[in-house]
Amino acid sequence: MLTRLGRRIGWWAVPVEVLALVGLIQLSLVVLIALFGSEPGPFSWRMFLFTWIFFGAVGTALAWWDRRRADPADEPAWRARAPRRLPVAIVVADVWWSATVIASSMSVYQGGLGLWYCALLNVLGVFPLVLLRHLADRHERAETAAS
Repeated sequence: MLTRLGRRIGWWAVPVEVLALVGLIQLSLVVLIALFGSEPGPFSWRMFLFTWIFFGAVGTALAWWDRRRADPADEPAWRARAPRRLPVAIVVADVWWSATVIASSMSVYQGGLGLWYCALLNVLGVFPLVLLRHLADRHERAETAAS
């Protein structure tokens, strides 16, 4: 149903998906703070950047390992016709998204970053991934229609 709705509204699916995902992240942060409490100190860019770099490095290592162990026969057919940079850009955006969301969420929970700033950072982290996945979905639909 959601896939059909996304196809029906076209490019408007990108901001809708971004807002839904960021809203879900914000809701989970509010529930986490309500359940366990939070004693935030002053916001520290040092903590934010350290957390972002750490989870970016972990995400990069995991993406490299996953790509190394992937079987070429398992790759979808649409990747052959898509631009060569699209799958790599999706992997980079996935690492960017995970590092940004984790760092901003930890900064809200422990570092005194406000929920509005966290939402803005999450939008900046989620938007590239959603946009690139939308482009990949368009290539997949074109491949399916061609066959």
